Amino acid sequence: DLAMANLRRISVSNCKALTEIEALNCQAELEDLFVARTALDVEGLMRAKWPKSLQCLGLFKNSRKWVNEMTAAVEARGLKVYGTGWY
Repeated sequence: DLAMANLRRISVSNCKALTEIEALNCQAELEDLFVARTALDVEGLMRAKWPKSLQCLGLFKNSRKWVNEMTAAVEARGLKVYGTGWY
């Protein structure tokens, strides 16, 4: 549960059983978020309303097509995209 945390950067990778991060939406000062190789709903995270402080977003899964779509959607929101790698 991240409700009481005040995080600027969150990176989650290779946690294939992780399906939820409680209170992620409470991170009012979040600047960077990177998620890869998890069971999190990355489509939902991509559509989420993020704080104005968010600058960089990287959401990856095993689909080059999806990564390309995510990159375009994130850039359309005026955010930087973490890496160009394919996970």
